[in-house]
Amino acid sequence: MLTTAGCNGVAVQVSYRNADLVAMSRVDKYLALDDAQDAVARRQMQQFFAWHRYEELPEYSRWLRSLKPQFARAMSTDEFERVIAELERRADRSVARFAEEMAPVVTSLQPRQLAHMRKAMDERTRELTKEYIEPSPAKQREERYDDLLRVAERIWGSLSAEQKRALRAASDARPLDHALFVAERRRVQDDSVATFTKVQKLALPAPRAAGELIALYDRTRPSPDPMRRAYFDQVMRGSAAALAQISASATPAQRKHAQEFLESLATDFDELSRRKVVASRAE
Repeated sequence: MLTTAGCNGVAVQVSYRNADLVAMSRVDKYLALDDAQDAVARRQMQQFFAWHRYEELPEYSRWLRSLKPQFARAMSTDEFERVIAELERRADRSVARFAEEMAPVVTSLQPRQLAHMRKAMDERTRELTKEYIEPSPAKQREERYDDLLRVAERIWGSLSAEQKRALRAASDARPLDHALFVAERRRVQDDSVATFTKVQKLALPAPRAAGELIALYDRTRPSPDPMRRAYFDQVMRGSAAALAQISASATPAQRKHAQEFLESLATDFDELSRRKVVASRAE
């Protein structure tokens, strides 16, 4: 949500309207679907986004507007943690529906496509290693601070030099071990290949395949590894504390910007939810 919110209303709507194309490109990257599978995947993807547009976006709009009074004042770390938890809860609902819609595609996969999936995920691991582990610790801290700064300035607008110094200190106070992140991603990739292979070998029907996909997702949050789980919790708590620190120092103009930010997102979602879904562009 925060990723697209930094754009203007037109850009947010364009991003959402093209989300199915982005999702299909990722599906094809990992699964190399044949023509028949691709047609099914596009139909199921369209059904998912129709559901999300008409059922979920109005709920997001109402929730975003309910947050405006909180962003008009200083918010605590606990409050930001609850916002993050609510975003995750809503993601859970979408993932469950996506699994139901895409299960017919997963049940049709062939061994050669699972081998392609393994190869594509191995390549993604190499990309993550290059992106997150190979840079120096100083570079890693700088890039992580930049990510947090972008989020803060999308919410509150431009920060003062003093606020940026405080945000950098709070960002650097968070634990930093990208090797744990990459290792967890690799675990999820291995689990994904094993789950898809199980569905294929047992020839599970779509409802049972959807259950396997949801269980796979559940095994990613939280991580089953205690050390990684504790690390991710500490990073999340540190991020919430950093945002709370900016919230406490926000000027009246910045708090007004935050409320306008939430209202702008809600308005964009309202408009998107009222538009009819265009038939699949691949048909």
